[in-house]
Amino acid sequence: MTVEEARAARIVAAARAELGGAFRPQGRGEEGLDCLGLALRALAAGGCRVDMPRLPMRGHSVEQVHGWLCAAGFARLEVEEASPGDLLLSFPATRQAHLAVRTAEGFVEANAQLRRVVERPWGGGGVWDSAWCIGAGAVKGRG
Repeated sequence: MTVEEARAARIVAAARAELGGAFRPQGRGEEGLDCLGLALRALAAGGCRVDMPRLPMRGHSVEQVHGWLCAAGFARLEVEEASPGDLLLSFPATRQAHLAVRTAEGFVEANAQLRRVVERPWGGGGVWDSAWCIGAGAVKGRG
């Protein structure tokens, strides 16, 4: 297993460890998670340090969210190129972003409608705007 594959496995395992946990708007801890909180916890478990603003995922344009992901050290991918451990980004409503962690079988997300963290089967990339992989600059111990 390569270093990148091991990191991806840790990210996916950390996201799955949150399954069944509570959804909470702007949640970043034990009290519950939103989609950004879930992504940040999973990435941290994978050894990634990501500097993202503490903000709701509503009220921001596609360009703003893409800019924050780029500034945080992510590289944009086509959805079909996403691998386990990458982030998926969608915009389910106007000026509302949503993140999930890609797994081999699907994705893990903090789902506002279900009020908990769930894993869903892939079923294709139709709802996703883009995928994002973490760059080497955001991995602890690497340039």
